[in-house]
Amino acid sequence: MSNTWLDIELGQFSFLQPLAELGCDRLKAWLPDAEASAVRRSSGDGTWLLRTSGLTQNVAIIWSDFRVNGGSFGGEISRRMASFLEECEKRSLPLILVMNSLGYRFMEGRSGFNDVFNLIPALDRYSRDQLVVSICHGQCLGLGAILFGLGHYRIGVRHDTTLNLTGPDVFRLFFGGKVDFAAFASVDQQHLKTSLVHERVDDLPAALRSAHALASIAATTAHLPPVTVEEPAESALDFLARQKRRVERACQELLALFADRHLPLFEDFDSRLRVYLVETDGLLFGLVMNPPENSNNMITVRTLRLYQDALRLFRSLRVPLVSFLDTPGVDPRMDNGNLDMIQQLIEANRAIIEYPLPKMGVWIGRGFGGANTLVIPRIYGSFANYVIHERTTLGVMHESIIEHLLAKSKRMLELWQQSRHQERADFQDIIDAGIVTRAIQLEELRAVLLAFLRGEAEVSTPTAAEEPVEVCA
Repeated sequence: MSNTWLDIELGQFSFLQPLAELGCDRLKAWLPDAEASAVRRSSGDGTWLLRTSGLTQNVAIIWSDFRVNGGSFGGEISRRMASFLEECEKRSLPLILVMNSLGYRFMEGRSGFNDVFNLIPALDRYSRDQLVVSICHGQCLGLGAILFGLGHYRIGVRHDTTLNLTGPDVFRLFFGGKVDFAAFASVDQQHLKTSLVHERVDDLPAALRSAHALASIAATTAHLPPVTVEEPAESALDFLARQKRRVERACQELLALFADRHLPLFEDFDSRLRVYLVETDGLLFGLVMNPPENSNNMITVRTLRLYQDALRLFRSLRVPLVSFLDTPGVDPRMDNGNLDMIQQLIEANRAIIEYPLPKMGVWIGRGFGGANTLVIPRIYGSFANYVIHERTTLGVMHESIIEHLLAKSKRMLELWQQSRHQERADFQDIIDAGIVTRAIQLEELRAVLLAFLRGEAEVSTPTAAEEPVEVCA
């Protein structure tokens, strides 16, 4: 069956009204030719395949219509979706995927396996070159949950949303009615205990606004909010509230030194890592940063998963990458959610090494042991690495810990003390070794970032053959 683009108005269908948040009242729908004479709600077969037209940044949209077949995926609609992705790929459109689906259309039996399961590689291929922002609301089950999980940035509507590989009815058949399905399948629980949900919002319009803002970034940064520094925290707040305010203010003060505008991402996902899209002098880049003034910046499995997801998102947006490091090291405990630490550290390193766009790192505080690989070392392809002179403490471990470990061996302690004696307070030893490009003052941060973004990054051993590389247009 051949498909074509048909014009529709949002006013025709009340269930599509939330899409007005994208700033348009007309859309083009990818529908069978036979539907051209009279487009009805049933024409979408439970999944509407849409694109905007005439906006500053046009987007593709996959929209589940739960009222029709539970928004499920059968053979025919799956083939239509695959062709839709091909059409949108030709137009280089970012995709907003809105899932409210029961998953596989089990009424069709096993005959649809090939067509339906093909959606996974089809969407995965699409995400390699185009941004995919996914939203879940209502019921996001089975294949719907898997497709949702393929998004670069995943937004969950908090209220009345179920996100799981199977629904409550099937679950009760296998495990009985005493298990609280909502206790682990809700958006809040998925956000807290897994890396599936990146951001939580209260309703679908808020999710669409967030998704559209992110999809529009590739075209313009005018919508990014300016950096503002809040007033000091009130003394009446309890200790934890004051600490949170202090950390937030420290982040804002640091951003204000170099960022004209910024967009926080993955908010409240992990207290040890902040992720921002930043605009400086009209140039856009992605920033991953341990929050300054946060004493508990020890790297956990969740931190490393966030690091990888942030790099995947930035890669889809085709922006340069900057990493600010301030951590006492990697959490060595292997318990509860921290069991996969070694493998996740390997995967994070692989993501850094394979990041295909310009990248650089800055030590803004503590840096110890293997966690220093997260600052994007020169041997990982970094354009440059800097240390903030007045802030940075950098080493294998803190010297007090090393002295304690070597206290029982006079010979080894003397060897360490000899090495420690060679370490210069101005970091010249690691500058000479090519580990660090230069030690800078905090007020120089904007200048070195701009030099990097303009392709003028410093290198330790320049040659006459080297020429500046254009990083940002």
